[in-house]
Amino acid sequence: MRRLLVLAALLFPGAAAGATTPAIVVSAAKGPAPLTVRFTAQATAADPAPAVVSYAWSFGDGARGSGVEIAHRFAKPGRYVVTLTVTDALGGAATATTEVRAQGLSLTLAPATVVFGKRTVARGVLVPAEPGFRVVLERRLGSVWQTLSTARTDSAGRFNARLLPGRSGLWRARIAGLRSAPARLTVAPQLHIDAGAGTAFLGAPLIVRARPRTTAPVRVTVLRGGREIAHARGAAGRRLTVPTPGVGAFAARVELAGSVVTVPLRVSARTLSYGSSGPDVLALRSRLAQLHVHVPWPSTRFGPELFDSVVAFQKARGLSRTGVVDAATWRALSQDVVPTPRYHRRGTHLEVSKSRQILMIVRGGETLAYLPVSSGAGGITPVGNFSVLWKAPSTSTWLGSAILFRTMTIHGNVAIHGYASVPTYPASHGCIRIPVWAADWLYEQTPVGEPAYVYE
Repeated sequence: MRRLLVLAALLFPGAAAGATTPAIVVSAAKGPAPLTVRFTAQATAADPAPAVVSYAWSFGDGARGSGVEIAHRFAKPGRYVVTLTVTDALGGAATATTEVRAQGLSLTLAPATVVFGKRTVARGVLVPAEPGFRVVLERRLGSVWQTLSTARTDSAGRFNARLLPGRSGLWRARIAGLRSAPARLTVAPQLHIDAGAGTAFLGAPLIVRARPRTTAPVRVTVLRGGREIAHARGAAGRRLTVPTPGVGAFAARVELAGSVVTVPLRVSARTLSYGSSGPDVLALRSRLAQLHVHVPWPSTRFGPELFDSVVAFQKARGLSRTGVVDAATWRALSQDVVPTPRYHRRGTHLEVSKSRQILMIVRGGETLAYLPVSSGAGGITPVGNFSVLWKAPSTSTWLGSAILFRTMTIHGNVAIHGYASVPTYPASHGCIRIPVWAADWLYEQTPVGEPAYVYE
């Protein structure tokens, strides 16, 4: 074999020095990634040089291949050195290199959501890095892209530009035919909010003005102590009333087309008493009903029936039993508290609390409703587990000519009945008095045999 090599060296000078130096022809030296390039090797040996028998390729990204012609896909942006090694029939080798640039252009908008009138910054990078390239920043307008700003790449391929956008939309960066992926920018409207003084359980007026104008709905969340307690919806530019379930300090979180603004609300209430009138009287009645107090028919007038309902609430909450809705009563109305029954049964039963002077209608351990009572003076009304023994639309009393309205006897001569006078304290001769206006309601829904518990 050694003799053959020596003979070849004598016959073919240059074979001993290596194969013919190849050349590389590329279909594209650069382009957007992913970039597919076709490579062609040119390494034709002239007689008497030995023929090239293999073509080995290294593409600079870890991939390899062989052949006179080959195609390769550069998946990621970068600068790649492609090496071709040719080997001839006598084992001589020669190499050639070329460079391929698979280009990538990125774009980010920070912040991606801005309030109208505020700026955002467009940032990006050209890979592989090359300085001095002009970057065009475009926004999509219908079916075309509108040029709105330009920037230049630095030595690291980076660029940035401050933008003052006027509307939401898609943006992209472009360098000649190289384009970034689109980036969405949201321009939220600038909000101006007029919040008026609120009235307890009636609401607070709110007007939301947006710049630029928008037809998107206004969403309002009412907060108290950071907790969501009510919601409202409306339209920008139009007055809306947000719920104000109580008195004191609240906040309204206003959301419109991506903008969020929180404003304080101050809610107050006037003192209400017998003879008062107005929408706040109706709101008081509704709030008492929400808290399971038995209330009269809706009215804007504070009459004797509503007085009884207020007294029942004050009794249940341990407030002064005045029937006047003062600051302390309004504060208590702001809390979602319902009297807890002592007994838990599947069906319905009655409970009379002598200490609180209230009667509760209870079902499944839940207080459905309650109303004021006046039990026996001096504590003479017996306590115990009773039931409705019999009922009568009305009865007389051995104490005089007074009529006991809608009588429901529970023990001996002790009955639950309607009576003209139901003071805030125990005043009866042993029975359990309830207001006449509520007696029909209780009588009709309470059957004979229904349990009735009386306790201190």
